[in-house]
Amino acid sequence: MTLYLLTRVPPALGFEPAGVDLRLAPWWLSGWLLILAALAGLGLAVFWLQWRLRWLMRRNLKLEEEGRATAEALARAGQALEAASLVDAVTGLHNRKFLEPNLANDAQQAQRAFKDMLAAGRDPLAAREDLLLFLLDLDYFKHINETWGRAAGDAVLAQLAQRLKTITRKTDFRVRWDEGTFLLVARRARRSGAVQVARKLMEDVRDLTFQLPEGATLRERLSIGFSAFPPHPCHPDLGTWQQALGLAEQCLAAAKGSGRDRWVGALLEPGADPAPLRGQDRWNLPWAVARGLIRVDCSEPGLVWPS
Repeated sequence: MTLYLLTRVPPALGFEPAGVDLRLAPWWLSGWLLILAALAGLGLAVFWLQWRLRWLMRRNLKLEEEGRATAEALARAGQALEAASLVDAVTGLHNRKFLEPNLANDAQQAQRAFKDMLAAGRDPLAAREDLLLFLLDLDYFKHINETWGRAAGDAVLAQLAQRLKTITRKTDFRVRWDEGTFLLVARRARRSGAVQVARKLMEDVRDLTFQLPEGATLRERLSIGFSAFPPHPCHPDLGTWQQALGLAEQCLAAAKGSGRDRWVGALLEPGADPAPLRGQDRWNLPWAVARGLIRVDCSEPGLVWPS
């Protein structure tokens, strides 16, 4: 906008009146508007920064939750993998890898319980603190594989494992020990009942009809060797669970060598002198029996010790 201002200038000044051109700034360049614009821009910048911070916080929280979920999933997967590594694929029972740490822990508890009862003047054999170790071997299992094939042998093992789960307590350990051999650890039991357990195991397997994949059926028999831990009821610190298991292995060998389809059990005499057995890594069962240190029972006459 052009504004002409006419001014009366006295002639004495020596020039004629002239027009003066005064230009005003546009309204959008006004100082107050620029200030408002700057404040608005600052407000928008602050708002954007706050929004960005909140977004980053939400994103970090989400990432942390996803990280925790991933870590938990990996932990569960690791636990599942570890559990799977402790289970026999054919039978679904535990394997030897499972046995050592768990049986070692139970053996320590049994020894401590026996010591406490002896210190209190109580009879430890009257309580349920024994660990009974039963080695069960299918008679002529190799013949099943050779005659019917590996699949038939696996089917027999799986059915026997299922039977063991049915007739034993949930708290007991059932372990696939070898090709056709299982280990049953009866926890918190009495050694006085070991014979009854062995007899029941044999009778149940005798009554079991095994179904083969081809449709055929089989009847099988067991040989069993057993012992107890702690080996000496009056000296709980004598021997390890490995030595007790060694006695069961020797009993199983004697049962198979004496005609199979029978049980053989070895238990230390409560009044036996523990001194001759100390310092030995593996107890020789016939040697200990000959010296009256260990009593051996068998379900059938004619016990033969393997050479």
